[in-house]
Amino acid sequence: MSASIATVTLNPALDIHYTLNAFVLGKENYPEDRKKLAAGKGVNISRVLKRHDINAPAYLLLGTDNGAEYLRLLESYGVPCGYMAVPGSVRENLSVNCPEQHQETRLCMKGFTVTPEDGLALIRLVMDQVPAGAYVALCGSLPPGITGSDFVGYCIMLRDAGYRVIVDCPSLSIADLQEIQPWLIKPNEKEAMALLGLSGKMDGEAIAKKLTEIFPQVIVSLGPDGLVYANKEQTIRKSALPTEIYTTVGAGDSLVAGFLYGTVTAPENVSEALDYGLSFAAETCRGI
Repeated sequence: MSASIATVTLNPALDIHYTLNAFVLGKENYPEDRKKLAAGKGVNISRVLKRHDINAPAYLLLGTDNGAEYLRLLESYGVPCGYMAVPGSVRENLSVNCPEQHQETRLCMKGFTVTPEDGLALIRLVMDQVPAGAYVALCGSLPPGITGSDFVGYCIMLRDAGYRVIVDCPSLSIADLQEIQPWLIKPNEKEAMALLGLSGKMDGEAIAKKLTEIFPQVIVSLGPDGLVYANKEQTIRKSALPTEIYTTVGAGDSLVAGFLYGTVTAPENVSEALDYGLSFAAETCRGI
């Protein structure tokens, strides 16, 4: 199935997962399995949607040093993509997964450095190839060389051209997001608290409602506790689905993918869209 959804990832990553029964620091460890993924938050959304028969093109900045490998992986998933080549390497993230011990250790490397013009060229490519009115998810961290102010400018360009902008970017302040006024934001609980300048413990529903004083709709992901969705008219809390945990990397991205899937396949049914989000997130946690 085709749908008017696209993703933008300014700082993609190669995610490498090693599976072990146990990880012992300072000793030789022998993984049972190794998995490498073309990743980054926006790309993760596109990959999950493709697994569920929706073509959501992934647009990204691509380091030339290891870009060919990244593109081969994307091709193997069947994810259509557009990219702007930049000098340097796509960063690599190494995960050591010990499911039986419920442990996951991450090593996150730095990748390329870019310019604001590189990001601008990518946004123009999106606007050339994706029809106005589409959902465009701009997700993930910002690479060195692109500031929060640059990112705000990219989002406003898309918003003013008629795109429905989804933002999941931990590098932004509440003022940045107010300027963008996205169609949807998806912070996790910690990020939402930081946006609001809050500390301590606060109920997820109260956090989401407070954010809807500023934004039209919000999903606050609560990890193993599920999610809270809120807009101006309603608040919905849902529990996470029981599932085995192989990794939590990308679960929040899969939540966004499922919500968008539900939005285009069951319009006007927010609760069903959220159920798809939880289902897709559970698949990712199982390592699918």
